[in-house]
Amino acid sequence: MRPGLLDSIAVVTHADDLDEERMAAIDVEFNLSETTFVSRPTPGGDEVSGVGRPGGGAGGR
Repeated sequence: MRPGLLDSIAVVTHADDLDEERMAAIDVEFNLSETTFVSRPTPGGDEVSGVGRPGGGAGGR
């Protein structure tokens, strides 16, 4: 990345049917700093949000 530019992130909506392996593959394909996957809330479920890389930590390519 060139100095002075902000990191780019990807937001994938409707990610309900994606397993961790597929999310990781999508993240690698985007090749951005961070990727987040958004799913529909489930009744009685916990709200979880975050931005990062599947499997942990940003970067590391």
